[in-house]
Amino acid sequence: MKKSAKPPLRIVTNLDAMGPQPSRPLGAHGRALWAKVTGEYDIDDAARIEFLALACQGLDRAEALSEGSRGW
Repeated sequence: MKKSAKPPLRIVTNLDAMGPQPSRPLGAHGRALWAKVTGEYDIDDAARIEFLALACQGLDRAEALSEGSRGW
């Protein structure tokens, strides 16, 4: 049985609209990535929103580890 394809992401034309909010707290780097992506794309699928939140959280973690290793 063939899965139905998900619709492609759409470019946001109304930049004043409040987009989706992350499902977890984000740091400065993650919040910046979240704002950039949700400001450019209309993401309305729960799974895509969750993947974006995980990517933002991963960026925060990577930046924290990078900042911690600068003292070596």
